[in-house]
Amino acid sequence: MSISIIENNGIIECSISDFGIGISSEDLQKIFDQFYRSKSIEYSEIKGTGLGLSIVKKLCEILSIETKITSQENIGTTVNLILSK
Repeated sequence: MSISIIENNGIIECSISDFGIGISSEDLQKIFDQFYRSKSIEYSEIKGTGLGLSIVKKLCEILSIETKITSQENIGTTVNLILSK
C-alpha cells in the first residue's frame, strides 16, 4: 500500500494505492452505487454489504471533496481525494 499527500497552490490531493486484485472496468463504473457487489468470483470471499464506498462518496460530496478511482485488474487500485479551497 502507498499513501501520499501533495499540496499545490491550495489544492490538496491524497492518493491511496494498493497492489491487490484490482477492479474491472465494468465494476469500476458502479463502485459508488449503494449495495453494489461485484459478481466476480475473485470477490466472492470478501465480505461486506456494498455500502462503504457509497457512504464515502456521499460524505465527500457534502465536504466538497472530489473523488477519483482508477484501477487495473491484477495490478491494483488508486483512490484520489482532492480538496480545494
